[in-house]
Amino acid sequence: MSLGLHSDCRKRLEEKIAEQLSQLKVESRMFLEQGSTAALILAESVLPERGKIKDQLVQYIGEFPIHDFVYETLSRELNENEKYDAGAPLLSLTELEDYKDSTSVARDLSQILNPSHGNIH
Repeated sequence: MSLGLHSDCRKRLEEKIAEQLSQLKVESRMFLEQGSTAALILAESVLPERGKIKDQLVQYIGEFPIHDFVYETLSRELNENEKYDAGAPLLSLTELEDYKDSTSVARDLSQILNPSHGNIH
């Protein structure tokens, strides 16, 4: 599904997601701590408040599409790529090797969500 986000909107979305990634906490090197993901809701402000894009996002993802999409995508990646460690301290997501570059991670997430470079606002 391509949303056709305008390139400026996509750039702002990437910036907002990147800002919030360091707030995410990981338990046992494998599970996102749900309370820490509330910060992702700040990225919702970048999306259109109504219209076709908003309707599609709510229909396919949920009421808080950016939060839900990022949470589910990162949870799946952690489950697939990290090894469970019950004794590991609570870590910031960006302390894990694959997530150190929050700008790159945000760009990858944005490309999954909006693979085309459309120009709908």
